[in-house]
Amino acid sequence: MDGDNGVLLQRDMASSLSNESYGLIILGNSGVGKSFLANILLGQDIFAHAYAARAVTTETEFQEVCMGDKIYAIFNVPGLIEADQQRVDMNKREIDKAFKERPTSLVIYVFGQQNGRIRDEDIVAFNALNKAYPFDIDSLILVVNSLAKDRPENYEGEAIVLLEQLIKVPCQNVCFLDTIDKKNVSERESLNNKLLQAIVERTAHNHSKKQDIDIQSVHVREAKELIKTLQKEFQQNKDMYKKQILEQQIIYNKMFAEIRNENESMRRLIERQSEQAQTLQERVHEQEKLFKKDQERRDTEHQNEMRRLKEVHEKAIREANIRVVQQNNKEQQSTGQNGLKLKVQKSIDKPNDRPVQQNTEKRPSTIKTIVQTSLSCAGLACQTCNKCRDWYDPTMGDLDDRTRRVRRLALNGASYEKRTNAKCRLARLYGNLHSCQCDDNV
Repeated sequence: MDGDNGVLLQRDMASSLSNESYGLIILGNSGVGKSFLANILLGQDIFAHAYAARAVTTETEFQEVCMGDKIYAIFNVPGLIEADQQRVDMNKREIDKAFKERPTSLVIYVFGQQNGRIRDEDIVAFNALNKAYPFDIDSLILVVNSLAKDRPENYEGEAIVLLEQLIKVPCQNVCFLDTIDKKNVSERESLNNKLLQAIVERTAHNHSKKQDIDIQSVHVREAKELIKTLQKEFQQNKDMYKKQILEQQIIYNKMFAEIRNENESMRRLIERQSEQAQTLQERVHEQEKLFKKDQERRDTEHQNEMRRLKEVHEKAIREANIRVVQQNNKEQQSTGQNGLKLKVQKSIDKPNDRPVQQNTEKRPSTIKTIVQTSLSCAGLACQTCNKCRDWYDPTMGDLDDRTRRVRRLALNGASYEKRTNAKCRLARLYGNLHSCQCDDNV
């Protein structure tokens, strides 16, 4: 069981208690279900409880919870009456410890019952505790626990009248709790709501100790006998209390109906809030899905756009590189042609280092106007006859007859020699040029 039951329970460890917290001290003898009811209020099994012959709780312990707008420390204390007086004295000290820890408290006293009859020892223990710590009626909650669901219809009115006779306290706030299946979550929640309804209607008051808790094992039997006698007298004179019982039953039924209606209204409100929360959660989940889908779409579009821009960029780079290469090729071709022209021009403009015999008598006076032409072999022609000046047909007998005949035969009758100071390097054109007949080149 969790805290979604109209009044939310928020838990903290005892170390986090503040000075503004109140006590919720659950009293009663061993075996009446104090620890179980404390766990019901906490929403989980914090305190140990079991069906046993000996007391399970031997020391005072507490746990802090938030009920509505108030913080309470729920105390689980040992029962009071035991067969051993030493254990009784120990239980007294543990009860005193709880009231010292939280003087301003609500007190829940739990009565046990046997076949609907309230136990005598529980009456005795309550009277002893009420004398030691006089309980303020506005801060007292009486609980009759573990009742059969098929009890008589006027049981509550009769029990209230009987308790007022036995404990001499106005029973304005009595909770009659049914036996439940401890594993049934719905029944645990219903029991929790009933206890919380009783708690929120009470106001915590300061409980100062007026005297020691007066319980002696040897006197318990006598006190129980007295209570038994009073209960017997009540049953014998029940007709005298018939009107009171009926009035108390009517009051209880009306109060119980109001509580049941409030609980039902609260249940419907919680269910409606739960449905609204579920609808809101589904709507938020749907919006998250739509947002996620839209975000994925935008991401895909962005990725596609980035991919397209990247392709455009890469294409532009490739085209630019191609244009650069083409431009470089054009520049290289232009540079190569210009270089070739420049080289040819340099070759044309370069003066002939070979010594030339000057014969002013035979050279025309207009020699300066003669242009030195370039041959097809890129060599320089003679300025006089415009023929090759590096190859000649020897007229001197510097070759033997056999060599001369071979050369003439291979060169169509011509036998050219290359001058030793010739500038022409095109040996493959040997014999294809006309030798210069000028005197200075012969």
